Amino acid sequence: MSPKDHYPDDNPKTKFGVQKPSMFNVPVTSLLHLMAAMADGAKKYGPYNWRDKDVSASIYYDAAMRHLMAWIDGEDYAGDSGVHHLGGVMACCAIILDAEAQGTLNDNRPVKGKFSELVEQMTSALEKPETTSSKEISDESKGIRGYINIRFNSLYDARNDLRSEDYTIESALKDRYKLKKEAEDLITYINMLLAKIPARDNDNLLVFLQTKKKEIMHLLEEINSEISNFTQFDEFGLPK
Repeated sequence: MSPKDHYPDDNPKTKFGVQKPSMFNVPVTSLLHLMAAMADGAKKYGPYNWRDKDVSASIYYDAAMRHLMAWIDGEDYAGDSGVHHLGGVMACCAIILDAEAQGTLNDNRPVKGKFSELVEQMTSALEKPETTSSKEISDESKGIRGYINIRFNSLYDARNDLRSEDYTIESALKDRYKLKKEAEDLITYINMLLAKIPARDNDNLLVFLQTKKKEIMHLLEEINSEISNFTQFDEFGLPK
């Protein structure tokens, strides 16, 4: 077997070179925009300032999101610097990564949440090929029903528990606002499913989702009513 079956050429250096990090797949145009953003930052704040002083992740996350939102809103270049907004996003990410490697990053992200888990729950079950078998569709439908029933029953039980507990006005409102948010999130999830299920021609699951949505909306109305009642009293339980 020729060495060329494994490497791009038969040069003796190649077998060592291919084992090292490769920049070959990085689009060089993106590096030009990164360069422009980094040059602008160096002019304003000094080059490699994040290696001299600690930097906070949240600051660069906010900056990256502002650049990204400006870009998605139709603006290509920042008005103050003339730098491409996506170059600004790259610069923010580059600084976070370099500061992390240097040990100068204040990683002030909040406690790890459930974002990736929710994304998987909300999308993976619906991304089957069109050739999905009827058994797989049935299993998928059972999984969706089971997940929604667990979430709904948890909401319903938590709401009933609140009715039987001693409480202050502050704690009662806090607990009900939390339930309200959970109910609204579940409705959002069901709406996402409803937007996709008709294309799958799964009438039974469609009916289940529509029915469960009505039940959750009814529960949400009752929670909102309780919140409205509690807001009529002050922290000592006296009418405002």
